[in-house]
Amino acid sequence: MTPPAADTSGLADAVRGRVEELLGPEALHPPGETLQAAASKLPVLAVPADAEEAAALLRVAGEEGWRVLPRGSTVHAPQQVEGFPSPHLHLSSGRMADILDYEPADLTIRAGAGVTLEALDRILAPEGQWLPLDPPGGDGVSLGGVAAEGVAGPLSAAFGRPRDQLLGLTLIDGRGRILELGGRVVKNVAGFDLVRLSCGSRGTLGMISQLSLRLYPRPGADRTLLWTLGSLDDGVEVARSLAGLPFIPASLELLAGMDPDPGSADPVPEAVVLLRLVGSETGVARVERGTRELAGSPDRVLNGEGSRTAAIQRSTREGTVRPLHRRHTLPARIGRVLEELEPAGRPVAVHVLSGTIRCLGWTPAREPSGAGGGGEAASALLSRLRRVFDPEGILPGAWREGWA
Repeated sequence: MTPPAADTSGLADAVRGRVEELLGPEALHPPGETLQAAASKLPVLAVPADAEEAAALLRVAGEEGWRVLPRGSTVHAPQQVEGFPSPHLHLSSGRMADILDYEPADLTIRAGAGVTLEALDRILAPEGQWLPLDPPGGDGVSLGGVAAEGVAGPLSAAFGRPRDQLLGLTLIDGRGRILELGGRVVKNVAGFDLVRLSCGSRGTLGMISQLSLRLYPRPGADRTLLWTLGSLDDGVEVARSLAGLPFIPASLELLAGMDPDPGSADPVPEAVVLLRLVGSETGVARVERGTRELAGSPDRVLNGEGSRTAAIQRSTREGTVRPLHRRHTLPARIGRVLEELEPAGRPVAVHVLSGTIRCLGWTPAREPSGAGGGGEAASALLSRLRRVFDPEGILPGAWREGWA
């Protein structure tokens, strides 16, 4: 079925009425100030309580030809993308925010997709555990949003990307089928990895309602060393030196045209290199001594909660600034790509070990050399996969061209 060509107030009223008929009025009254603010600006925002309710909505959407956009529990009202139609129904996981199963001894947890990283950390901290994910958007991002986007932060160099922390998940596809993918333990059966396929699919295969995740012991020491440099070239040189250390730090970042401390009144430095170390106090202290031999004494040292809070502030900023241009390159080519991007004092955040460069609040005038997409073969494969999960074309991969 082809979705309606245009949104009208009458259609929005019809969608809203059908949602209320299926799930009751509470599905149209989301929890939390952020969701309530978003709901006031969207045609229809539905917040099902569980996978069964989400499946019922998706089945009806397929019958009626509604365009559906699955969203996280902290969704903001999105900007309309020029040239693409708007969704008729925004589907949020805001009410799926329960911890379903937690086994500290097994270092695993199963949680609803609406649980935020901040809420999860409050539960894990008393048990001396953590989930080392720092995606753009900070600790207010929901687990379902992290998995759906699949985008990693600086910690991925040491701990892996979101897909590496996922043991299993529940996906409701465009047909309204509830698919239990993967498992709840670290060791699992082999086969086609639908969990990794779903991670980073951005709602094109369905809505994530639950996730099972692996956890890690909470480090005894958390320390960030900061070097302030006089030029971007100097920052690249120091970052490259630290990247050659005979160990993998928790993260290594290069900031240009932006202050590592958003609340500071000091002038914005040309470049700042930040090295985050986690582990035992003895181990972190030993590594810190080694870094001083390569890069000299840092200008600032953040310890414990100060280190963690600063990292959250940086990831929050990366997730909220628009426009956001992301470029991936080999770590050895970071300096060359930065020259071609020509930042000229505009804010850039570089995750050095993964080769991820993010231009915050601006878009480069031209593409760096060697840039390119995934190719026609990959696009064709993705299209075939989407038709399996979304035959009616109600999810964003069908009606928003280029949606990953």
